[in-house]
Amino acid sequence: MSWLDRLRTQYVKAPPLVRRAAGHLVRLVPVERRFGSAYMRARADLQRAKSDADFVGLYQRERLDALLAACATDGPRYRRVFESLGLSRPRAEDLARLPVLTRDDVRGHEDELLVRPREALDVVTTSGSSGQPL
Repeated sequence: MSWLDRLRTQYVKAPPLVRRAAGHLVRLVPVERRFGSAYMRARADLQRAKSDADFVGLYQRERLDALLAACATDGPRYRRVFESLGLSRPRAEDLARLPVLTRDDVRGHEDELLVRPREALDVVTTSGSSGQPL
């Protein structure tokens, strides 16, 4: 995570009074610096998607394949599931073969499902409408 990402995170987590005071300075930072290169790439992709339907399908497919590849290499539980199905390199067309991930699967194997270091992630929870927050 870059220093700018950490600074952005601190700004978002700051109390409203601090954000209002800092907001005047933040608005002076050019958009491409304020939100970073990933944001600018996403904006460019959104613009392209408005006029190129083939791009949208290809982009979705590439991102899904990249996600499955990350799960296969960096997620121990996913790797075991893929191996049990004979999928050394899972692709988008293999999704129908994958088992549904349940709340109990997540609760019992949180660390095995991570494909990034825990410290690089934000912690979020569900409200627990089923009786237990997740």
